[in-house]
Parts: sequence; structure tokens; C-alpha cells
Amino acid sequence: MRKAKYYLIDLFFTKEFLRYFVSGVVATVVNLVVYMLMNRWLGLEKWYYSDVPAIILSVLAAYVLNRIWVFRSTSDVKEEFFRFVGTRLAISFVFEYAGIYFFRHVLQNTTVIIPDMLDLAKLVALTFVVLGNRIVGKFYVFKNNGASSAVAENPSEAANTSASLDQALHTISEADAFGTGDSCGRVVELYRLLGDPWRSYPAFHIAGTNGKGSISSYLTHILCEAGHKTGWYTSPYLERFNERIRVLDGAADLARYDVDQATGEIPDDDVVRLMKRVEEAAQAIASRGGEEPTQFDLMTALAFLWFKEQGCDVVVLETGLGGRLDSTNILEKPLACLIGAPGFDHMDRLGNTMREIMGEKAGIIKQGCPVIAYAPEDALLSEADARIARQVLDARCAELSSPLHYYGYDDFVTLDYGWVGQSFKALSTDKIYKTKLLGPYQPIYALMAAAATGMTEMADEQAIDRGIAACIWPARMEVLSREPLILLDGAHNVQGCLGLREALGRLTDGQSVIFVIGLFKDKDHRGMLEALLESAPYDISAVVCTEPPGERRLSAVDLASEAEGVIRDDGQSTPVIPERDTDEAIMHALNLAEKNGAMICVCGSLYLAGVVRPFVRKWKLDKSSG
Repeated sequence: MRKAKYYLIDLFFTKEFLRYFVSGVVATVVNLVVYMLMNRWLGLEKWYYSDVPAIILSVLAAYVLNRIWVFRSTSDVKEEFFRFVGTRLAISFVFEYAGIYFFRHVLQNTTVIIPDMLDLAKLVALTFVVLGNRIVGKFYVFKNNGASSAVAENPSEAANTSASLDQALHTISEADAFGTGDSCGRVVELYRLLGDPWRSYPAFHIAGTNGKGSISSYLTHILCEAGHKTGWYTSPYLERFNERIRVLDGAADLARYDVDQATGEIPDDDVVRLMKRVEEAAQAIASRGGEEPTQFDLMTALAFLWFKEQGCDVVVLETGLGGRLDSTNILEKPLACLIGAPGFDHMDRLGNTMREIMGEKAGIIKQGCPVIAYAPEDALLSEADARIARQVLDARCAELSSPLHYYGYDDFVTLDYGWVGQSFKALSTDKIYKTKLLGPYQPIYALMAAAATGMTEMADEQAIDRGIAACIWPARMEVLSREPLILLDGAHNVQGCLGLREALGRLTDGQSVIFVIGLFKDKDHRGMLEALLESAPYDISAVVCTEPPGERRLSAVDLASEAEGVIRDDGQSTPVIPERDTDEAIMHALNLAEKNGAMICVCGSLYLAGVVRPFVRKWKLDKSSG
């Protein structure tokens, strides 16, 4: 019922529908004029002299108007034209002949509206033609809705697109990073001016210190395997801004994404086009003295607009920071709220205590909305903090009458674990799943996504099984190379590093590890280094300290000094090498790995991962061609 409501709103209560309605009226007028011209005025009473030309010419008129005005399509003309003509002719003939026959001969209704010109049967048939054509045009013929524009065919067009994209991204970067108010009310006006695009589809909403990305990836894979056209909004990006906003249409797109991870990303020209609308709305708010949108507000508005244009069946939304004040927290009633592992991060914005932090995360929970949460006692917290995190969630869900389900290590048993992934059994159902993701905690996130899609009836058990097995999530214990073995993990806080430590302890099997680490100054770098280097269940061959991009980076020299302190306090003598340049740091680690037969583990920041991934790809390409 909920899904049908969103479809009905998107089909019949938008500006796009008004344009479509006008084009339908024009096509109908063409139909009637040609019909009357042939049948009444020229006296050609045979149906093939009157109705056939009327239908064909009205279909051609409708195609031109739909392509250039309603959907503004840039898809392949030939393929699209045949889809359009085929569906229009089929619908027109079915309703105009089957419908008219049913009215006149079955219902015996011969009501005349305009004598010798139009009767009720003809009018009703034409109404159904218009509605039927709207549905197939939206979801079949023009399914890209003009959002994916053609790639520039010459260098000057490409340069113009690049310059415009830079300007659009500059507009975002110039906005404040954080709002000044104690609510996310500032985005209400922004979204209202844009037509509240977030109302056009149901959505899953995800918060949490750790695991948001993994949960969102499992959800997206499951939903695509279930046949849904799925919008996917994540943060931060690794290599390209466009990664944040992605649409994958069913299992076919999912298969392409597994091969090419640029699949489904919002195109540059659509970023430029939609950001103009967002910027105009933001300027209108500023001109009235309203609170100006933040960077994340602008990005979220862009995502909402594109997901609406693409006609998404469902959307998977990650919060950017916290939850209560997040730009995504405009949702009135998500399909389900999922809250990943709690932890201490971004404490300058979210608070210094677990009660404050979890209160911010729990801010996404809505009245009666099902909540699926990572069991706090399994989140590598102190016993006291885990207890407080559970208390906050329990109280919030009780207050809002929201059913709450926890998932943790007690809900599964690992059957097999290795570099190609792991298999595990869900204890509540005895169902066995496989996942490619290596984190020991990944089965928890998989079970959370399975529960969310299952209880909302968005996927059956087969789609859940396929989605978990197909799931990939870059830079989360991602194997970039086999020879030498290079593991990349975006672990960016103590809990993340502890999870990486456990995984390496189970995977290395005696092989020594060379760490390449880059951290930000505002993180608990001492705690992170201790998690990775102190009394480690693996042999550490060397530690190469480098710097992730960004003003918040901790200098390689300072990081090396702190790493040496941890190693010294632990009674080790592992060499520590500071190397500010990330490319040089990776090359240094590669040379050491070749000498020592060691594996390489790159970690500390997702921003660092965004630099390392393309470098390793190029290194592998150069190696294979040289």
C-alpha cells in the first residue's frame, strides 16, 4: 500500500504529470481532429480510413512532445521510438476498440456527448489511453527520465562539463559545514522549494558510528536482487563526488556494478543541472533572511531530486553525521531505521558521552517505525557504555512505540572464514549465508539488512540470500592485490581498528604485516595505534606512516613518533618509516613486502583509501604491461 501511494503521487501529482497531461490533450486533439476529418468531413467511414490515421498521427505527436518536453529524454532515439510506438499502438487499439465495444455492446451504453462526433464510450476509452500511456512512458519507455545525458562527444564539450561540475562542487564547498540551529528545520524550506522530492519514494534510513556503509550496501544489493530500482546515498566518497549518489536498477545493474563501480553514479551534467535548482532555492532562502543550507543539506537535496527523476522504487539513505540534526532526517516514516555499531567519533559535534552520542543516532527513529540495531555489547565498548547505549535505544523506541530488534554475535555462527569471504549460519532460522566481506562483524550487518528487507516485505528469502552473497563495499577490508597481498580498510576510529586487528589475526596465518597508516588529528590516534600495534596477534614487519588528504591530517612525522612510542612501550623493535607522500609510502611498502614476503595493510582513513585505490590500480596495470 505504501509503495502504491508513492507511485500514485509520482505519476499523477507532479509538474511532470501536468506537462504530460498537456501533451496528452494535444495528442488527443490530434486524434479527434484527424478522426473527424476522415470520418465525418471526408465521408471515409471505414475504420481503417479514420481511426488508424488518427491513432498513428496522435502517437507521433505524443512522442515528440514527451521526448523534448515532458521527460526531456536523451536516450537512444531508435530504441526508444520503437518502445514508444509499440506500447502506444497496443494501448490505443486495446482501449479504443475493446473499450468501446465493452461500453456499447456489453454495458449497452450509447450516451452521446457531442452529436455525430463523440460519445461516452469514445471519451472513456481515450481517458484510459492517456492514463495507460502515462504509466508505460514513466516506467518503461522513458525510464531514464532524461537524467542520464549523453557523454560529450568533443573535447570542448567535455571541458565545459568539467568546468561546470567544478563550479557546482565549489557551490557546495562554499556552504557552511555545519548548521547553527538545534534542529534540522533549516532543510524543510529548502526541500519545500524543490517540491519535497523525498516524498516520491519509500526509504530505509541508516545511522551509526560504524557499519553504515556496510549496512547500506547489503540493503542495496538485496533490494536490487529483489528487482527494485534502488537509490543509494552514501558518504563520504572515496574517489569521485558522484559516488555519493547512485541508482541501480535491479539485478542487471548490480552485476555491472560488481565489474565497474562507477555504474549507476549520477552523471556530471546532472550534478550541474540539478545543483542550479538547489542553488536557486538556497539563494531564495538567504534573500529572506532564513538559515542558509549546509554542505550536506545541498548534497542531500541533489540526491533527493535525482532519485525522484530516476523513478526509484526505494531509496537507501545514510546519515552524514549523527542523525537527529542530519539533512536526511526529513523522513516522516522510513520503511525501517537501522543503527550500526555505536562508538566514540565526531565527539566535537555529537557529545562526549555515550548517552549523548546514542541520543543523536536515535534521533532518526520515528513513531511506529521498525528499528534494527547492532547489539551495543558487541560493539567493543566498555560494559558501562554498552549498557547506556542500549538504554537510550530502548527508551527511545518505547517512547515512539517502535519495534526494536538487536543483532549481535550471538545471532550467528561462523562456518568458514578466509580471504575470499566467509559463510555463517543465522541461529534463529538455521539459514546459511555467504558474504565476500571480510570483517568478523559483517554477518551482523548482513542479518540487520536481511531483517529490514524481510519484515518490510521488500525482498523474499531468495533475494536476501543472493544480495548478501553479491555484496561488495570498497575500502572495507578490500583486497586490492593478491601478489603481493594488499588489504585496504577505511578503519577510522578505535572500534574500526580493533575489528581490523581481529580480522588480521584470523587471516594472516603466520605471514607478517606491513602497515601503511594515515590518520587525522581529531581522531584518537593513540588508541587506534594501540589497537593495531600493541600485543598484536600477527607479526608486524614494518610501519609506514603517511598522510591522508585534507587539512585535518596528522603529519607523517608526528604519527611516526607516536607509533614508535606504542611499539617501544610494547617491547618491540619494529621499524617505523615516515613518508608524507602517499604514493611513495605505498611504493616503500611494496619494496619491503617483496624483500620480506609480507602482506600490506593500508588503513586509518577513508580519505586515504580514496588515494590508494587508484594508485594500486595503476601500479597493477603498469606491472602487467611492463
